Amino acid sequence: MKYDKLLEAVKKLHAAQRRADKASENYHAARKQEASTSRKAALNDKLVIECWERDKALDLVHCELVNAGIAEPKDKTAYAPREITQSAGHGHSVKFLYHPPKPESIQFSTPA
Repeated sequence: MKYDKLLEAVKKLHAAQRRADKASENYHAARKQEASTSRKAALNDKLVIECWERDKALDLVHCELVNAGIAEPKDKTAYAPREITQSAGHGHSVKFLYHPPKPESIQFSTPA
């Protein structure tokens, strides 16, 4: 059924949001307790990672909503690969290419 993938995507989003909320609570609690700088940095990194996972889950839910015929697709530039820079702690960062999920029902023309 076409809603099975949507249901799985929503479950993933729900779990990702719960993890992001928990990471946010932990980070703010550490700030109030005046935790060490390294502890706050580690919790901040964890929060950033969990928020990124939630954002990816949001992209997947929207994709599945479009596949199910419930939502309209975004502009095709929203589905283009983009470079993401994420903190890796201790002043380091990681860059990677993110490919947002593309709806199956949408045909994208490729440049000639």
